Amino acid sequence: MRSAVPGGGRRQRRPTGGRPGQDRIGGAPDTHGQGRYYVSGPAYGSGTGWRTLGKTPGGAALYGDQIIDPFDIGTLKFLVRTATINRAGPAHYDADGRRVNKTWAYRGTATFAALFRASKPFRDMLGGRLDPQVGKISFMWGVHTNHTGVPVTVITVWRTGDGYRLRGATAATRYSWDVKASILAPAVTGPGRDPYSDDLVDAYR
Repeated sequence: MRSAVPGGGRRQRRPTGGRPGQDRIGGAPDTHGQGRYYVSGPAYGSGTGWRTLGKTPGGAALYGDQIIDPFDIGTLKFLVRTATINRAGPAHYDADGRRVNKTWAYRGTATFAALFRASKPFRDMLGGRLDPQVGKISFMWGVHTNHTGVPVTVITVWRTGDGYRLRGATAATRYSWDVKASILAPAVTGPGRDPYSDDLVDAYR
């Protein structure tokens, strides 16, 4: 799924665990603009045209298997502080397939509980609640930035044992910057509804 990010950035999420993002939107396009979430398609309400689901919460960037929001300063500070690898990285490709030759790699491991304390978007994603048992889940993460320090790729991998509703997930998100694009809020026909849910949120909040 690809969605536009105001401010000249673009992200592309490639989840490989849980239910794919395409199922959540039912084949309908979605976009973020001016702090609101817009949807279009029969799953979101009768009729045609765009509808709004209201203001976009901070956790909206994390809907799906990706649990790291690189647009949040608190999250980034936590990752850099706890990284076990902090060095020049290999070339990567951004969300538009452009080769980024000079990158910097950060990698580490953390628990859901530690991320919950450090990351407001993650707390918003889970509705402000995290089961103590779930907080013990450990995940591996990796962030590659370009030479200016903005993220090019974000990867998270986590697995669980018996007794959990989800057995784990792998998510890789790519970003593009300096994209020449004008993002305008669409005309809406009324409020929409979101009939779908999210495996990670349902299982762990």
